Amino acid sequence: MSDAFNKINKEIVDHIKYRSTVMTGEITKVNNNGTYDVKIAQSDRAYPEVETINYNAQFSKGEIVDIIFEYGNKESPKIMGTAKKIAQEPKQVEVDYSGEEAGGQQEETVTIYSSANDRDIVQYNLDYTIAYNSIIGIDIGDYDNYRYIGYDYNDTDGHFIYRYFIFFDTSSIPVGAIITNAILYLRRAPDDEGMSGFDTPFNIVIQDGQPTYPHSPLELADYNRSYYKNNGGSINAEDISPDIYTGINLNSNGIAWINKGGITKFCLRNSREIAGIGYTGVLEYYFERIGICTFKKGAGYQPKLTITYEY
Repeated sequence: MSDAFNKINKEIVDHIKYRSTVMTGEITKVNNNGTYDVKIAQSDRAYPEVETINYNAQFSKGEIVDIIFEYGNKESPKIMGTAKKIAQEPKQVEVDYSGEEAGGQQEETVTIYSSANDRDIVQYNLDYTIAYNSIIGIDIGDYDNYRYIGYDYNDTDGHFIYRYFIFFDTSSIPVGAIITNAILYLRRAPDDEGMSGFDTPFNIVIQDGQPTYPHSPLELADYNRSYYKNNGGSINAEDISPDIYTGINLNSNGIAWINKGGITKFCLRNSREIAGIGYTGVLEYYFERIGICTFKKGAGYQPKLTITYEY
């Protein structure tokens, strides 16, 4: 008998020895094309896209099924039907084929852009304490390309305090989702616009007033500092770039404030203003403010919130 014949004969034997083999498998994923991912006989891997022998047969994730190797081909398992056996001991399923997953929690990242209601509210007075403690603003910022966060002073009109409010439609986030990461991205107004000044360094701090504050659209009473609490994430205002988006990582507070299935509202303030620190020097003009690109500035500029969640 020739070596070539022996080789062919061995391949045939290896191929057909699976012909009558019936094994138990567990459905780990229901695909959208009528196939299933199946973990077979205590394997720590799942076969992808296993077909059913019977047309229109339907199974569910976690179901125990009988598997046969069609035509004796060990690479072509087929689902025969529901098995009359107990479930296998749970094992982590490892998937090593490209572009597929083997069930369990899914992760998704979405980017949500701010709304047209994003504005600042300003109050000013020759007496810093009056401007700081006022329960109502004097003006809501115009619908413009840039608005302010922070504080400035001039020796004619006194102390100006700007509190910025931002809104995101986060209704697309499932109510039962677990948010694992969130980043607020901002862009500074171009330096040649003269919107920003940093005579003293300060941080931009994200605060929360939900569910009531701020209103959408804004009301002058939303200026009231007592409505806004805590720190949901912060960054040195000078680090916000006018050329590219700069991210503020939300901490556990900020992540908890994201309103899954609804509207998320943030108040952005100057950290020194939060602490009640005003200018006491003799300069004619003094600045602790930053101009932020708004919704009106358009794509590539307006604030955005990137959220990663599991469901």
